[in-house]
Amino acid sequence: MAAAVRFPVRVAVLLVVVPVRMVWELLVPLGRAARPLGRAIGGALRFVVKLVTVWPWRYLVVPVWTFGIVRPAVWLHEHVLRYAVLVPLRWLLERVLVPAARGAFTLLVRMVVGVGRALGWTFAHLVWGPLCWVIGHVIAPPLGLLWRYVLRPVAREIVAALGLAWRITGRAARAIGAVLAPVLLPPLWWLGRLVRDRLWAPARAAARSALRTARETVEQIRRATRRRPDGPRPGKASSRARKAPPGKRTDGPDR
Repeated sequence: MAAAVRFPVRVAVLLVVVPVRMVWELLVPLGRAARPLGRAIGGALRFVVKLVTVWPWRYLVVPVWTFGIVRPAVWLHEHVLRYAVLVPLRWLLERVLVPAARGAFTLLVRMVVGVGRALGWTFAHLVWGPLCWVIGHVIAPPLGLLWRYVLRPVAREIVAALGLAWRITGRAARAIGAVLAPVLLPPLWWLGRLVRDRLWAPARAAARSALRTARETVEQIRRATRRRPDGPRPGKASSRARKAPPGKRTDGPDR
């Protein structure tokens, strides 16, 4: 059985491996022969890449950028812009614009101060002064006379009348209280005693008795639950069943 299986397997393996090995043996010499050609092609590709990208950037773009744009711009900034633009601009700023701004600001401040002083003088001499004179010489004297001869005496009399009325009212209240006290106090006293003895005392005693009864009931329930077991014991139940006479049920009354 093994020999019968071995022969077909070997034939199949030979049919697969032999062509592959022949192709491998053919490709190895071709690869060795094509290695110089691959190196030549790689060198040619590197040359083309350098010719298209590296060399133009290195020998064309960089020199043009450095010597055609950057260096002239630096020289122009150092020799032309500095002395042709920056120096005159600085001189203009320091010698003309800053002094002119300072002078304008000083003039504006002085104008504001002058206008403020003029408005203050105008208000003091044309508004506040006449107003004070009118109040002091026209309004204040009549108001002073009115307060001295009318309002102050009236206010004094009103205060005195209020004090007198307060004292009279106090004396009248004391007199009325002295008259009504013998008449009203005894009935009120007996009414208070009646309410205390007939209503408040029984209600308080009943509340205390109910509270005491509730406490005693709760205490008895607690004692009963502590003494009583959780359920009937099996021994006692079986002894009762054994002691029960025949013909009678032990689990309850006859129905």
